[in-house]
Amino acid sequence: MMKRAFLALSLLSLVFTTHTFAQQTIAQARNLGVGNTVTVTGIVTADSTLYPGSGVTIYFQDNTAGLSAFNPGTLLSGVRQGDSIEITGELSQFNQLLQISPVNSVNILSSNNALPAPISVTLSNGWVQQYECMLVEVSGVTVSGTGTFSGNTNYNITDGSNTREIRINNRTPLVGTPIPGSLVNITGIMSRFIGTYQLLPRYTTDINQGAGPQIISDIEQSNIATTSFDLSFETQDPGTTIFYYGTNALMNQPPVVNANLTTSHSETLSGLQPGRIYFAQAASVDAQGDTSLSPMRVFATQSLSSGDMKAFFITEPDTSVARFGNAVYTGSSIIDTLIAYVDNAQSTIDIAIYNWNNNGIPDLGTALNNAANRGVRVRFITDAQTATLGMNTLSSSIPTLQSPVGAAYGIMHNKFVVIDAESTDPNRPIVWTGSTNWTVGQLTTDPNNTVVIQDQSLARAFQLEFQEMWGSSGSLPNSMNSRFGPDKSDNTPHLFNINGIRVELYFSPTDNVEANIIRALESADQDLQVATMLMTRTTLANALADKHNDGVYTAAILNDNTTTGSQPAWNILSSELPSSRLFLNNQNYIMHHKYAIVDQSAPQSDPLVVTGSHNWSNAANQRNDENTIIIYDEVMANLFFQDWVKIFRDNGGTDISNLSGEDFGISISPNVLYPNPTSGNATLDFTAYNSASMQVYDLQGRILYAHQPGKGVQSIEVPTAHLPAGMYLVRLETDGKAEVFRLVKN
Repeated sequence: MMKRAFLALSLLSLVFTTHTFAQQTIAQARNLGVGNTVTVTGIVTADSTLYPGSGVTIYFQDNTAGLSAFNPGTLLSGVRQGDSIEITGELSQFNQLLQISPVNSVNILSSNNALPAPISVTLSNGWVQQYECMLVEVSGVTVSGTGTFSGNTNYNITDGSNTREIRINNRTPLVGTPIPGSLVNITGIMSRFIGTYQLLPRYTTDINQGAGPQIISDIEQSNIATTSFDLSFETQDPGTTIFYYGTNALMNQPPVVNANLTTSHSETLSGLQPGRIYFAQAASVDAQGDTSLSPMRVFATQSLSSGDMKAFFITEPDTSVARFGNAVYTGSSIIDTLIAYVDNAQSTIDIAIYNWNNNGIPDLGTALNNAANRGVRVRFITDAQTATLGMNTLSSSIPTLQSPVGAAYGIMHNKFVVIDAESTDPNRPIVWTGSTNWTVGQLTTDPNNTVVIQDQSLARAFQLEFQEMWGSSGSLPNSMNSRFGPDKSDNTPHLFNINGIRVELYFSPTDNVEANIIRALESADQDLQVATMLMTRTTLANALADKHNDGVYTAAILNDNTTTGSQPAWNILSSELPSSRLFLNNQNYIMHHKYAIVDQSAPQSDPLVVTGSHNWSNAANQRNDENTIIIYDEVMANLFFQDWVKIFRDNGGTDISNLSGEDFGISISPNVLYPNPTSGNATLDFTAYNSASMQVYDLQGRILYAHQPGKGVQSIEVPTAHLPAGMYLVRLETDGKAEVFRLVKN
């Protein structure tokens, strides 16, 4: 310690001053208020190695209270956790957090001291100024989100009744570690951002589960069928396998129990209902009788719906790269399409839209009023900070709700409609989503997309999210229960089997959306295209740069780079991506998309589309209400690619290589494989320019049938009538390239 102090004094001779006695306890200093100069002593509980910034931030406390200190340069850089320090400086505030800044002097009195014991708090009584900047611990909470922790990101924690925030800072070793899938105890610094107190865990050991087999993964869902699905999880130590479940949070079905002790747990939940949402919780008991519990998660069975998916685009796509049929260009007539769905609604319509201006576009308000008059329950949510003039055209019989306004909240930026979610006819529920606001500019000029999916499971998931904001499942909103933005919880299903197509759904800011977008980007093997209005998240920019450096064709179009906070992300992209594949929009429109396309030219690599309302921004990630959908389907990927190529070429782009599939020696019919699903044989239609091969595989990769068709127009019978019910893969290959199609056998 003496050697370290001597070196610090030598290197920073003007920094550390002659020792003076502390004038106040930290509690007394805090009471003096902003603008006063204080001298206090305390033990450092978190140092500069954990907190990013242009200067140095530390947290310290004595036995009365806690404080933070910030100073540019190196004045505090030698201070480490466990140091006893005497510090002098002026009290100030940073986003309402009381701190010493600027710092006049600091003395290290001793090092390697034991840290103060964390103060035990609860989510209901510990998040107050009394504990600001102190080391605290909260027990028995769950953390929102799945996957791994992202840096500089907020996560909700809940005890079932109360919800608060933790923040994972970039420099902490928690970044990239799994988000716990069980009840945990969390230790950290009680910090503050404006009106919101945030717990700052510092190390992986700050988040722990206590006794029991230690559940170390979230519950994973697989093999989703209409009446069953599999659930699995991992434990650190051997334990039994238990799943509690039910159609509501009471989980009142008989639990599934396997008494064998194991660390890899998997069971099938069977006897379920099609198109239903199920609540489930995992538990494991070790040989000593100690139990570990996971947080409750929400899952969905496959529905009996058609699974029909449509994509519509406001600007005319470039159909020269179409492979399964032309993408649909609608312009403002997309509202006519929405009105047709509204006119067809029988029981319910739920709308969450950021902005709607009924002037200059077809009269959606009249259609909604007519629906309400014929007995359809219409509910409407919008953002409080937009004009939403269309809301003024609604009948007084239609209840409406606006989002809250405040520094801790962003905007209600969703754009979704849910129709007839609870219909007894599984072919009626509709989900309408995408990037499009209902304004003249957005509907006539600005590139936007709309996705419409007919699926009951998905509709019920969107309805859950709507009702969390609405505050009730009834006709009228309940402001006492209404939750927006960071106050929401991760309480919707994330994975769906929609007629054999994998679909993922996430809502911001609770569902760890950015990490799931990055996971989708990282799955790219051949090509990756992005069109997004905003990019202020360097984590996303780095993900794109990494794929380019891995040899994946990576290209992006951004609307601009002048938005607050966008320059760092732009700097990463412009330094890593070639200029022929990176463009700022130079057209007389707002490029309003928020989508990514992965491997649309490589069907063997599981193509996907990420779309929705979620801008790639800090606000979307941390405060806004947003929705993101990931569709694993090569047809949908190519439809979006047609739109992307048009915008890319509008802005001067030519470097699309052979991503259009023009070098693939097969022309695919829009109805390439039909009927699908089938109860007998299927038919495969295509035109081969060279010799082709076709194989049918099961999901274990075994070839069940092979055929060598000739050149020219082909219509081949796929013999599946004798196969058991399930999913199969039909592979069509020529010139070293392949298309793979999913076929469902009933």
